[in-house]
Amino acid sequence: MGQKHNRKKNIQVPPSSVKTPETKVRDWWVVLPWLARLLQAAAIGLSSYLLYHALTSEAISGCGAGAACDRILASPYAWWLGIPVSGLAVGIYVGLMLTSLGLSKKWTQPPRPWVGWLIAAGSTMVLGSILWFVGIQWLELKAFCRLCCTTHALGALSVGCLLASWKHIQTVAIKELAEKYTKPGRGGLAAAMAAGLAGLGLLVGGQLMFPKQLYLVQFQEGKFNFDLSKVPVLGKPGTNVVIDLFDYTCPHCRDLHHLLEQAQTCYSNQFCIIALPVPLSTNCNAEVVRFIPMHAQACEYAKLGMGVFIANPKAYPEFDTWFFKQTNTPPLNLASEQAAKLVGGAKLKEAMADPKVTNLIQTGISIFKANRAKARMTSLPQLVFAKAVQSGSMRRTNELFKLLETHLQVKAVPSAVKP
Repeated sequence: MGQKHNRKKNIQVPPSSVKTPETKVRDWWVVLPWLARLLQAAAIGLSSYLLYHALTSEAISGCGAGAACDRILASPYAWWLGIPVSGLAVGIYVGLMLTSLGLSKKWTQPPRPWVGWLIAAGSTMVLGSILWFVGIQWLELKAFCRLCCTTHALGALSVGCLLASWKHIQTVAIKELAEKYTKPGRGGLAAAMAAGLAGLGLLVGGQLMFPKQLYLVQFQEGKFNFDLSKVPVLGKPGTNVVIDLFDYTCPHCRDLHHLLEQAQTCYSNQFCIIALPVPLSTNCNAEVVRFIPMHAQACEYAKLGMGVFIANPKAYPEFDTWFFKQTNTPPLNLASEQAAKLVGGAKLKEAMADPKVTNLIQTGISIFKANRAKARMTSLPQLVFAKAVQSGSMRRTNELFKLLETHLQVKAVPSAVKP
């Protein structure tokens, strides 16, 4: 009987397929460019959302009137030479994502030097701009925008992944491909970083030397901030601003409106009025707990007035004057006809369906709610100054004038005679 011998065959394993600790580490580093792209995609998404807000003034989820993000996004630092900085961020992150495609996963084919130069330039500008904007929020604006800071964090992490991946590729290429690969000169990388710093200088210099001309005002110690180009304003926008919280169906609000017109004449437009409706109706105001027949259509009037403003801001003062010149609250259909006459029926209908109308009304309600919580003020009208609030009916001009002179530091024009 023949004996069977089990012999193991000697199989030669190619050295390149052996997973040594060194190659395992190398394979892990291949993941970094993809992680960088994932982080950049998230940063692009958030920046695009902020860009949409800047261009359309749509409300940001969780960022109501008075919130930190509202203050920051309404500041001049959210713009650069008339361009939203979020738009610049989208462009830079898209550029870095495309550049990262030059990081080859084949270690025998190291990326060309220009890839490293672009990464160095983009990373320098991204990290520098992050330091700039975080510093502005901390030292200048005294508040932090969660969406902005999240975007900054994603950008910083993505840049870190790119730089680490590039550095590791250079190390491997120099070690294993010494005969075929020449280490990039320091001059090219230094020039790329200088270009990144130059871009950062243009950003900072543009914001400091040519700030966006915004009429920004603060109320209640910065809790509520307004860009006067985005809210209904009566009078010439300037530094002296008072908020008039009113209801179109409120007789006392009508009386105060007439006094404010006289005051603007007496003080020669030394102050302007932010007109924000606060409907005293349970239909759209959660702060109202009791239904009052007089205010049954208050929400509809408020939507109509803000619809006129959204359709054509320049037409709003004329509508406001017409409305309050009526002896009593005009019928809703008559007010609608006047509004359509001023801005056009189709345009008015489109504007009233715009979410900005609801946002303006809710902003007024938010201030009304804050005043109620802070000083138990539950009646309209209300005049809100930077550090004070006046609530309730007012029929004497002297009382209003004294209030304006105290809180706005305005002075009557000599030629104007107080009625």
